[in-house]
Amino acid sequence: MVILGAIEDPDDRVAWLALRSIGYPRPEMLTEAPNTFDRIVAIFPRWQVKDRKLPKLVWDWMEFTASQQTTAGILYRYLGDRSPKLMIPYLAACESDLRATIARDLAKIQPWDEEIRNTLFHLTGDASSYRQEILEILNKCQIEKSEAIHLIGLLTRKSSDLRQGILGLLLKQSDEDALDSAQALLAAKNILQRQAGLDLLADLVTFNCFLGKKLSYPIFFQSFCLESPPCQVFRASRVGSAHHSNRYSTTIFCNLQINFTANQ
Repeated sequence: MVILGAIEDPDDRVAWLALRSIGYPRPEMLTEAPNTFDRIVAIFPRWQVKDRKLPKLVWDWMEFTASQQTTAGILYRYLGDRSPKLMIPYLAACESDLRATIARDLAKIQPWDEEIRNTLFHLTGDASSYRQEILEILNKCQIEKSEAIHLIGLLTRKSSDLRQGILGLLLKQSDEDALDSAQALLAAKNILQRQAGLDLLADLVTFNCFLGKKLSYPIFFQSFCLESPPCQVFRASRVGSAHHSNRYSTTIFCNLQINFTANQ
């Protein structure tokens, strides 16, 4: 393809026009120019992350807006039969639907290596509506402690679908690791994380986990208000508050054996 050489033209306007013109390759273009993917990778840093208007080329109405997001989409269409892992460095520049598509492609590679796992878990924090699909993909795997730490960090957010999905993943840990996650959440400074800790504990009891296990008195009773006396937090948990429901008094307090390790 003669026009392929123009994507490396020193004039940004010419290079961008050439890149856009090959943006939707026909099947024969993938075979006739198999190195197109690599050539687009080489020029990728040339385009800024944010949209940039280019100077007019010929006529006043002939305006172009260049961006890495558009370039990433073109790059993916030239991936061909290459590994989708090659798109991982460009995920941040991709549109949300393309990130979800790449995540699905990565999930099909079995078994997952460390790079794929790290990428999929990183995408759980995606602000787009496609993150629920990522959570469903991850729901099929057993998470590790290092991955749980990342998930716990996301529970400072208010989005209900994200919180429910993450709690579901944390429940898939071994019993001991899930309890560690719950206690880490209860000890957090962020109230949304502490609420998630109580949610996780309630779910653990619902699934008959940790019967007879012991929780630290300071961590448990200071879960919502670090400044409040333990008795006040206990009373709030018993009767229900604006932050949580009465189910905690009927599940956690009745079914978990609490070890009063301090202030007895």
